Amino acid sequence: MKEKQAELDRLKADQHKMRRKVNPKVLHMIDSVEKKEKDLKTMHLTVIKYKGKIKETIARLDKYKLEALTKAWQTVNGEFGQIFDTLLPGNWCELQPAEGMALSQGLEVRVRLGSTWKSSLTELSGGQRLVEKRERERQIEFKLFNRFRNG
Repeated sequence: MKEKQAELDRLKADQHKMRRKVNPKVLHMIDSVEKKEKDLKTMHLTVIKYKGKIKETIARLDKYKLEALTKAWQTVNGEFGQIFDTLLPGNWCELQPAEGMALSQGLEVRVRLGSTWKSSLTELSGGQRLVEKRERERQIEFKLFNRFRNG
């Protein structure tokens, strides 16, 4: 029994020494910190899961965007050429992706005058540029009219 009492006294003395070194408030805080850590790990896993889903959605939307852009480009390209042929019979123009670039990065105008293809509108004569400018203005007015009419 004396051994147990001596051990108890020694443990009480150790506890008393530790009180000076250990902040008791920290002991209470450790549970909340561990809970927050667990919650953060769960949130991290959720973020990783949704990150993959977001990437898939972006890829699907990019594919849809490219399909819609290609369809619009083909439609506008055909109409643009026909309008140019109407204004300057026997001639043609088209929109093409810039050399070395994708369709989504931009288009440039190519014009065929007779049998000669011009790579830009700056190569056209003043009269030809005027006709082209008026046609672009007419197209813009037509688009605005259609938007207004269709609501």
